[in-house]
Amino acid sequence: MFLYENNKCPVCGKEFAEGEDIVSCPECGTPHHRECYKSLGKCANKDKHGTDFVYNRNNDRIEESAEAAEIKTFEQFFAEAGRMPVETDAVTPQTVCDENATETADAESLSAASSEDDIDGVNALDVETVVGVNSERFVKRFSKRQRLGWNWGAFFFGPYYFMYRKMYTESLIFLVIPFAASAIISAVFDSAVLVLGNIVKEMSAVFATYDTEKMSAFLKESFAAPENKQAWMVVMITMAVSVALRIIAAVIADSQYRKRVVKIIKTVDEKVELGESFSFVGPMMGNENLSQKELRKMFLAKQGGVNVFFPLILLAISFFSYMF
Repeated sequence: MFLYENNKCPVCGKEFAEGEDIVSCPECGTPHHRECYKSLGKCANKDKHGTDFVYNRNNDRIEESAEAAEIKTFEQFFAEAGRMPVETDAVTPQTVCDENATETADAESLSAASSEDDIDGVNALDVETVVGVNSERFVKRFSKRQRLGWNWGAFFFGPYYFMYRKMYTESLIFLVIPFAASAIISAVFDSAVLVLGNIVKEMSAVFATYDTEKMSAFLKESFAAPENKQAWMVVMITMAVSVALRIIAAVIADSQYRKRVVKIIKTVDEKVELGESFSFVGPMMGNENLSQKELRKMFLAKQGGVNVFFPLILLAISFFSYMF
C-alpha cells in the first residue's frame, strides 16, 4: 500500500497509482499529478490556504466512521428508551472524536513529510522554480543524488553552457584552464610550436589552391617528416587536453548545478527565517499586492533561470579574437 492509495487527484479526478509522479502542496499537503499541478498553475485547494485546512488522505474512511458512529448513537438512544437492546461496547461520540483527532494528526504528519525536503533538504517545487528551463529533466536527475552524471550541453559548449546556467565560477574555471594549458605546452615545446606555426602557414597556402592531390601530398609529407614529429605531438596533446576538459565538464555539470540550486533556495529560506521579507519592485502594474509566498517564488525564479546574453557576448569575443 503506497501513501495515496484510493486518493484522487483534485484536478483530473483520477485515482493515484503507485509509481506515478505525484507532488504535494507545500502549504496544505494536497497531492496532485505533477502534470496536473503544472497545468493548473496552483494548488487545487488554494482558496483554503490561510485557514486551518490540511489535506487528510483518510478523509473518506473518517467520514464513514463518523456516519457509523452516528447510527450507533441513535441505536443507543432507542435502547435507552427501552425499544431495542444495545451492546455494551457501542461506539460513543467521544470515541469517534478521539479517532478523528488521531487520524487528522496522522494525516498532518504524512502531508508534512511528503511535502518537505524532497531534494537535498529543499522542496522539489522550489527546485523547478529555480531551474526554470527544462526543469523536469533536472528534478529527475537531482532526485537521484548522483555525484557524477553526463550533460551533453556541458560537453559540447563547456564554459558557455555553465554561463548559460548562471554558474559563473565554473564557467571562468573552464575558460582559464585551456589558456593555462596552452601556455604550459608552448613553454615546454617552444621550438615545436614554432615549427607547427610554419606548418599551418604552408597548409593554408596549399589548401587555398583547392587542389585535393596537393593537399593529400602535403599532409602525407608533413606527417612523415621527422622534424615535424614533435610539432604533431603538440597537436595531439592539445586535443587530448581539450577532450579531457569536455568530459570533466559533462560529468560534473549536473552535480554542481544541483548544489547551486539548493544553495539559492536555502539561502533565501534562511533570510526569511531571520525575519527578512520580499518587496515588489518592477515596471508591471498590479503585482504590488502579491503575497510573500508569490514574491518569494518570483525572487527564486530571478535568482535561478538562465542567462542567454552573457554566453552570446563571450562567443562574440572568442570569435573576433580568433579572427583578428
